[in-house]
Amino acid sequence: MITGLLGTASVLAAMHVDSTDTHTQQGIEVSLPRNQLEHLEQLANYGNVMKEQLGEKVKLLSAGNQRLIGLGEKWDKLKPVLEKLMEKGSSPRKAPQYNILTPGSAFNSSDDFLSRFAGMTQSQTSSAWCGTNAMIAFNDSGSFMRTFIDPVACGDFSFIGWSRSINPAATTPTFTDKGVMTPGPNPRGIVLQDLLGDVKAVCMSPERFYCSSISTLYKRTISGDFVIQSAISVAKSLDGGETFGSAVPVAQKPTGGYPSYVLDKPWMAVKSGNSAATDTLYVTYTSVNSSFDTIEFVKSVNGGAAWSAPIVIGTAPSYSGVVQGSQVVFSPLPAPNGTIYITWEEYDTFPCGDRRIKIRKSIDNGATFSAPVQVADIVGCGDGFRMQGNFSNFMDNSGLAVNPKNGNVYVVYQDGKGPSLPDSFGECGYYNFSDIYFRRSTDGGSTWSDPIKVNSDSANAKIDQFMPGIAVEKDTGRILVTFYDRRHDIKRNFTIRFWRAISSDSGNTWTNQSSMSGAFPAITGWEDDLFDDHYMSDYEAPSSDSAGTSTSGFITNWSDNTLGDANIQFQKIP
Repeated sequence: MITGLLGTASVLAAMHVDSTDTHTQQGIEVSLPRNQLEHLEQLANYGNVMKEQLGEKVKLLSAGNQRLIGLGEKWDKLKPVLEKLMEKGSSPRKAPQYNILTPGSAFNSSDDFLSRFAGMTQSQTSSAWCGTNAMIAFNDSGSFMRTFIDPVACGDFSFIGWSRSINPAATTPTFTDKGVMTPGPNPRGIVLQDLLGDVKAVCMSPERFYCSSISTLYKRTISGDFVIQSAISVAKSLDGGETFGSAVPVAQKPTGGYPSYVLDKPWMAVKSGNSAATDTLYVTYTSVNSSFDTIEFVKSVNGGAAWSAPIVIGTAPSYSGVVQGSQVVFSPLPAPNGTIYITWEEYDTFPCGDRRIKIRKSIDNGATFSAPVQVADIVGCGDGFRMQGNFSNFMDNSGLAVNPKNGNVYVVYQDGKGPSLPDSFGECGYYNFSDIYFRRSTDGGSTWSDPIKVNSDSANAKIDQFMPGIAVEKDTGRILVTFYDRRHDIKRNFTIRFWRAISSDSGNTWTNQSSMSGAFPAITGWEDDLFDDHYMSDYEAPSSDSAGTSTSGFITNWSDNTLGDANIQFQKIP
């Protein structure tokens, strides 16, 4: 039997599941896939259902769920190509790693390419650093190619890759590509689990690392039926990010039919316990459906083994409004319980209406939350949905952090309140040039400072700065903000570089430091058949040493197109 057939067939046999069983899920006939190709075709079908049921709201989905939409749209083209790959029975090359450029790999290696037309995209990266170990996780279409061609025993797909460092405090740390983050073996009752990406990495000790991701589940119900659900999953490492165990679903809802839910844009924080079994994990995400969207929160008090029922944190303000882009962070202050903070963005109408960032907090470990407080009014960047270069960018709430020494809360965001030009081809009839702004709360999120501009170029310049990320050095309180910047291209505002700014006075003043990248276009122009070409990133997450054993700066990581295709780059900032 060819390799592509073995992965799914073996797991069905082990669970005593008849792959010919069918079930009607909310008016749609569902059957268990017999092989990897049928498995992928089911995902493509549900991408089409998702597109039909959500309508214009599919534009709100991040890269992970957009893959399902893209699979549905491209399936007629992809299917014959994938059939040929399965007939070969193995990968077209024998390289030890299937990911394309990742930290530590050669820039020009011919092994970077499974295909010259697919599987060459990495984006949306998150890092975590605790003491002697660090990791960088990212979306990776090359990882998917590996799980399709050479499936793991459970037959799952994964769009996640990661790299690990054992010397992150060094002036020039090294990272080693660890391949594909596979979701299995799957928890009891789950036949298949696919990790779609949008990964957020956190750590609590040099040994304990966690990664959250969008996922889809193929489940066998108590009655024996088979259903597909949209989910958020979390995987755990107990060896410093060297390996990861099974991904555990933390929230799940039905997809397809009415109502059709899609869980999107997960974010995660962690509160340290005495061991992995007592770590407390917090996850927020957006629940999207055809009517009202919600921001939801779940937690685990036993290191991710079991999870609470969802709590609704924010709701769309009206039928025409939406909520998006939640982030969660834990502060150890005030003792003994500390504080959980959650931010999100609220849109009156999307994408052209008023929008604002809100925050809620909990001082009883997530049992109850305060009333929402408004952090900032936002003017949409670009045309409210797209930016120059034709990539989507509408999530303005991009960075939430706390100073663990004094409990100060920091929010960093993009805002288009600078120069504006009329533009008839824009979604909303204008183009707003964007800047990066910072706000601080010294009273637990109740009140907020006036906005402080982070990027140092002129406020009247018709150029864009966008997609910020934030990290705070545990011992010193220094704040790092990273962002994409077009100040070098002031005449045309097309190409991009990745910049950073550092503050040593709680965000009152900022020192912009030179670009960490060469200039590159937002869209490579080299379409990846497995990836949305009009997508750059939704957020980047830099890190400092969360364990507090080192004051050796920050690890920055970003999506970079300087080589002509989309890759992940990193740099250590002292």
